[in-house]
Amino acid sequence: MTNIAYLRVSHTESLNGTSLEVQESKCRAFGELHGFKIDKVYSEVTSGGVEFRKRPIFQKILNELKSGSKLVVSRLDRLSRKVIDTLQLVDTLKNNIKKSVLQILEIFTQMEFLRSLLLSCIPC
Repeated sequence: MTNIAYLRVSHTESLNGTSLEVQESKCRAFGELHGFKIDKVYSEVTSGGVEFRKRPIFQKILNELKSGSKLVVSRLDRLSRKVIDTLQLVDTLKNNIKKSVLQILEIFTQMEFLRSLLLSCIPC
């Protein structure tokens, strides 16, 4: 069982509170708060619009996750900017990694997730 933090920035000079250091700090604090330790930290610089299946670092993480592992991200948009991609990821984890846990810091309650889902359906 490995607990992995996944960090992602879109640009190498991210100054909007999503820097790799800030994300790692949030992920580690979340683990401590919930009684587990982050064993590995992976990061990559890529757009949130790139599907998770096409991200080399994320593929490595998916291969390392085993039953009982935890994947921690600081915010839901670190996984993807598209709700459908995030839902596909959750489905992939459910189907391929029994009992895997996807821990999300900011969007953790069902109501928050529903709110994000509804907002994603509103045309810009």
